[in-house]
Amino acid sequence: MNRIKTIAVVSFAAACVAGPAAPAAEVPRTVRSIQWSDLQRQGKLPGGLILPAGETAEFESLRLEVAEPGKTVALVTIENPGVDTAKFAVQGTIRYDDIEGAGYVELWVRFADGQRFYTRTLADTGPLAAITGTSDWRMFSLPFDSLGRPDFPTRLEVNLVLPQGGTVQLSGLRVVTLRDDPRIPDPNAGLHWWSDRAGGWVGGLGGTLLGLLCAAVAVLAVRGVGRLTVLSLLIAMATVGVGGLTAGIVAACVGQPYGVFFPLLLGGVLYALAGGLGLLLYPRVYQNIELRKMSAQDA
Repeated sequence: MNRIKTIAVVSFAAACVAGPAAPAAEVPRTVRSIQWSDLQRQGKLPGGLILPAGETAEFESLRLEVAEPGKTVALVTIENPGVDTAKFAVQGTIRYDDIEGAGYVELWVRFADGQRFYTRTLADTGPLAAITGTSDWRMFSLPFDSLGRPDFPTRLEVNLVLPQGGTVQLSGLRVVTLRDDPRIPDPNAGLHWWSDRAGGWVGGLGGTLLGLLCAAVAVLAVRGVGRLTVLSLLIAMATVGVGGLTAGIVAACVGQPYGVFFPLLLGGVLYALAGGLGLLLYPRVYQNIELRKMSAQDA
């Protein structure tokens, strides 16, 4: 009986861990890369020393020594940045030494009607963490969401502010966007079996149902009742698993997105394993229970 309970618990845990299938990650699309050497040729470099790629960073970097406390250093102004989605960000990597106070990189977003909004790296941790103390190369990100506006930004301004001055090195500055804007139709949307969000629900509900079925089968088998019901459920689970695997393979082969084929494949494997193993184990369990009952009656 302990073996049955263990299998039921493991099956239920596997189904719950599977949970909602993770939606396909939105891959950042770079729409503008900032080259410090280009700014230098245009006479727009904010000062500092340009270090070539490979010397201290993957891309060329700008080393700035800010002596004036609290000074705002205008790193770059990007006219007509090419942003065509609601959500976008200015990203890059940064390193710094012995920065006192909480410095930050800030992004000012300007629209055609003159409205301006900003984002600053003033968080405690992560890509939005403030510039303080000493740090080797780390990523920073200045995200912005303009959802609700009918237009896109016409200018981006990136600045550096150090309350007590200090030395900072920046590299790989770029503007990235995500194709998640409802104002821009997805040309493949009509070809998808369902959306990534719906795929998450399919995975979550399927995993929860599997866990409940495994638990119900184990309870019935332990009590020695509902043999026909248990066998029917196990056959149904195995059939659903094989069907899910087949559909998942077909979805992957025809180019369906991750949110479609992954929950089918994962659910297919879990259902097929739970049903198949149950069909091997539980008939013997019922036979053993019947034998014990017969032995008890004879005694």
